[in-house]
Amino acid sequence: MTTDIVQLKEKGKPIYLKTHTAAIDGLESYPTKVDTDKMYQKITKKEPLWTGGWYGAAAGNGQVPSKPLSQCQNGWILQWQEYTKEGTLNGACYHFFVIPKQHAQNSGSGGVIFLLHGYNANSLVRKYLYVKDTKITGNDINASSSDTAGSGSKMFALSAIYEY
Repeated sequence: MTTDIVQLKEKGKPIYLKTHTAAIDGLESYPTKVDTDKMYQKITKKEPLWTGGWYGAAAGNGQVPSKPLSQCQNGWILQWQEYTKEGTLNGACYHFFVIPKQHAQNSGSGGVIFLLHGYNANSLVRKYLYVKDTKITGNDINASSSDTAGSGSKMFALSAIYEY
């Protein structure tokens, strides 16, 4: 059995490189793990900024995450999930949407559309929320009075907001 191991020596003494790239000409400026960790976005592992079960209804009413959008590392992740006919969160059919922190600087109402899809082909639900730096407010179209829990506009509810 043979092994292909190369031992570098300088003036007869073995040398040990900090990285393998140092042994190859032309890769002196190749980024290290420390460099790439700084360059690439990391998803933070934190507790939710808000939890509950909200259809996003009643214009003017809303939810206040515990941290403003502008103070988050990258923004918010909104978690929606299916609502049951009994009026509880189903623990299934999750949807996640990113709100970048730059959205806090957008002028106007801050309105954002969310398209949520259930298990069957006929269950597309549209939600419309006004997302501002410190508060998310609803719109009456998000919970029509003619719909019952778990159906129509009340098929999905916002269940958590996370920082990312």
